[in-house]
Amino acid sequence: MSDLGTNTVLVARKWVDRRAVVDPLTGVVHTDPRTSGASDADDAALEWGLRLAEAWDAQLAAVTAGPANAEAVLRQPVALGATKAFRVDVDRDADSFDVAVAISHVARKCGASVVVCGDLSIDRGTGAVPAFVAALLGTPQALGLVDLQPDPSARGKLRAWRRLDGGRREHLAVESPCVLSVEGGSARLRRAGLEGLLDARGS
Repeated sequence: MSDLGTNTVLVARKWVDRRAVVDPLTGVVHTDPRTSGASDADDAALEWGLRLAEAWDAQLAAVTAGPANAEAVLRQPVALGATKAFRVDVDRDADSFDVAVAISHVARKCGASVVVCGDLSIDRGTGAVPAFVAALLGTPQALGLVDLQPDPSARGKLRAWRRLDGGRREHLAVESPCVLSVEGGSARLRRAGLEGLLDARGS
């Protein structure tokens, strides 16, 4: 991953139906664009991406892999200050590895040193995408995190905490380049201002 820079944090977001309906007879999942958006884990990832970018005076970029409707999950990052937003056109039902390939290409394209993802999606829940991204980029990974503490005096360095059995926590020292995945309850996404929302709608 020597071709990646140190001045961009990339946040990955997935467009999923938050109220999908499963046919009890066939098992087919019916989705509706009107109830689709980002998961709580992806919103937490965006908030952590914002905090890391602020602490390190870095740029924030966002990526999603999906059909044209998936661009909806990029509006919020743009409204909150992301300088770049990318949608890679893949089928909504693409497997985790294909999604990870798309994200890793964008990470290289924008020179991201840190990729932040939600720990799992609400449609499949495998949590495989962050691990695939780390493997494709050849970077360390810190997955399933519940808290992060960026080091403002050293760009790319941070401390992270991961949940263990029995109520314990694992404390990690992490340095970029890396891939991070966070739990949905680890951070609450801030609200965008009116000016940012209007800019995002026009972009």
